[in-house]
Amino acid sequence: MRVVLVSPEMAIPQLGEPMCGANFRGGLGLLAGDIAECLNNEGSITTVCIVPFHGTHWLSRASISYEGTLARLWGLLPEREGREPKIPVWVIHRGRCDIYGVSVPGVLYTGDRRERLSQEVLLGHILPVILKGRSSQPPDILWLNEGHTVVALARMRDDDWFKSTRFLFTTHTARPEGRERFPADWFEDLGISPSFRPIFMKDGCMDFTAAAMTLAHGVTAVSKEHADVTKEMFPEHRTKITGIRNGLSPSLWQSPSLTALDGNVPYSVLTEAQEAAKAVLIELIERKTGIRLNPRKALGGLVRRVAWYKNQLPMLAPIIEAVCAERGEVISTPFGNLEGLGLQVFIAGVAHEDDGRCQEWTRDFEQWMERPQLKGRFVYVRDYTFELLQLGPQGCELWPSCSLPGDEACGQSDQRATLNGNVNVATKTGGAMEYIKEVDPESGEGNGCFIEPYGPLTLYEKLKLLSNLYHATLSNGDPRWARIRMNSLESSNMLDGKHMVNQYKTVFASLQGGST
Repeated sequence: MRVVLVSPEMAIPQLGEPMCGANFRGGLGLLAGDIAECLNNEGSITTVCIVPFHGTHWLSRASISYEGTLARLWGLLPEREGREPKIPVWVIHRGRCDIYGVSVPGVLYTGDRRERLSQEVLLGHILPVILKGRSSQPPDILWLNEGHTVVALARMRDDDWFKSTRFLFTTHTARPEGRERFPADWFEDLGISPSFRPIFMKDGCMDFTAAAMTLAHGVTAVSKEHADVTKEMFPEHRTKITGIRNGLSPSLWQSPSLTALDGNVPYSVLTEAQEAAKAVLIELIERKTGIRLNPRKALGGLVRRVAWYKNQLPMLAPIIEAVCAERGEVISTPFGNLEGLGLQVFIAGVAHEDDGRCQEWTRDFEQWMERPQLKGRFVYVRDYTFELLQLGPQGCELWPSCSLPGDEACGQSDQRATLNGNVNVATKTGGAMEYIKEVDPESGEGNGCFIEPYGPLTLYEKLKLLSNLYHATLSNGDPRWARIRMNSLESSNMLDGKHMVNQYKTVFASLQGGST
């Protein structure tokens, strides 16, 4: 089976930095990289990926060149049919998978809507040219991710060369920020047939997500809960929509010493792997901030985009001093006096440059580091790199995820923590509902905790429960903490991307047997 995966972002570690970082900003880019890695191991599928290669880094604003990387120039293509070939297209080999990178000017997810549209139109028109240029046969499955790719979908639905291709569309978020909408009078900029206009129009504007759902033969969401939410949002497409929880590539995210043992991991090795990763993480944090955390104290980590629905600051602000205070201290909070938990907290991530509210949150985080009660106990890194995304879940004993209920379509950083036997404290939403089992503090059964009822005080109480179990192990060898961590590691098998790929293979087969 020939599958082409199209995504507006993808983390490609083989490019090196800063090229890799220029081309992903969040969970979709990481997931796309995981899918490419997992499909490599699927012998019955030949995979090609097509993604943008941006010319400017979204965070540093530095110019990016792909010369001298493992990518090679595949050719120069016209941005539209009949125009001069001048758009560089690169190719990089990732195992058995070829990844084609279309040179796109500007930054990933630019806030300039006209520029954003022109980037997506460029990708949409060049994509079918790449596919025709690299093979005499069309793909069996064209798998498009997010509405940013819908121009390509329209172009190929209007081209007889692709008449045997089945189109799958995956939506990754229910949040309005992830749904591409543009003014209706910009339709001509798409460069597609006027016959598509009614498909693109919804509620007085162009809605790329709605158009993609109409044009695709099948639609997937990224967890069971997300599928239910998507069906409510798009009831006219509910029969097309299937929920498949995202998975991970262990080779990318798990500590190598754990991966090498192929599931037969004693607790001593799990502890050694976590402590080694934590030491490297602490050194990295010190290089970036000048603050050295204590390797002998438990560390809670949050490495993710700073976004309003992820709700980091509102959930932490009322309790952060109590969480970081020494055990035995009593801290006055909006919830009354709370006991210190003796934890350290590490946050990394950035807000979108046009998100004023969350930009303010990041400034607040920086100010927290100077507060006497938090100095040396709380640290914020204004960065979002592949290295931080790997080391954080590998090295932090505790992993809070506090997105608003119903707003996290799947969640991936919590999966990376589970893959390394660390313990989640998560909102009961998205993919977490499918694999986290609430800890029983008496027996040590379970692998994590839910923030339910949702709120800062519950987050504090769950961190307190886990902190007490952690310190009981240190003080008298209590086995419950070790049991919880081993439960976490053992449950990670269901997060292996091979299971996700197997479910998608079923969807692919169903699409190939369906109607147009």
